[in-house]
Amino acid sequence: MNHSEQLFNHIIKEARRVDWEVRPMPLLPIPQSADRPPIPPDQAVQVEIRSTFAGLYPIIVAGLGESLEGVRIAWGAAQRQAAVARTSVASDSGEDLVLILVGPGGSKENAEWRSIAMEIERNDLVCRKLVWLPPKKPVEGNAALMDFMKRTFLSKPWLVTEGIPQTALDTLSEKNTALLGWEEILDAQPINRADVDYDALVVKLIHANQP
Repeated sequence: MNHSEQLFNHIIKEARRVDWEVRPMPLLPIPQSADRPPIPPDQAVQVEIRSTFAGLYPIIVAGLGESLEGVRIAWGAAQRQAAVARTSVASDSGEDLVLILVGPGGSKENAEWRSIAMEIERNDLVCRKLVWLPPKKPVEGNAALMDFMKRTFLSKPWLVTEGIPQTALDTLSEKNTALLGWEEILDAQPINRADVDYDALVVKLIHANQP
């Protein structure tokens, strides 16, 4: 089992553990664009892509290949597949689409892989992206996988299994007046960042909603 498949299976397992419905999300063919030149055969990269609905969340998991030479081609192919998927799901679900890209074993310890992972995650074109870089030693794989899951929205529902009802979490979120106060302050700031008085903004946020 490769790392991409391992992560995909773990997502399904955890979703079912908290009674989320898991159902297939068929991947539609990527339309051919006349503006995009075909990739030469010697530069082609086989991209392994899996998809599912976990609850209401559409999730695509794709491998980035084994070498840095083809990582951008793999990234581009997965992103185009995500774009097609977003047009095929309900509009409210499309906003929650997450593309998870997986590097090869040992990429966690490689500085170049870490750099490209940060670049991918900063790119918000089409949908949110996350990158898992597995460690070199297989014995550390499960711990690394769990650490990665904590970075995703998938970690939040797991609190239900620890005895915290989802209704309690929702109530807590609704009544968090401090956050509401921050939102009001931030919304009132000038659109142009150059016009923002950051010193004054920090003071306002600190004193927001204090009795």
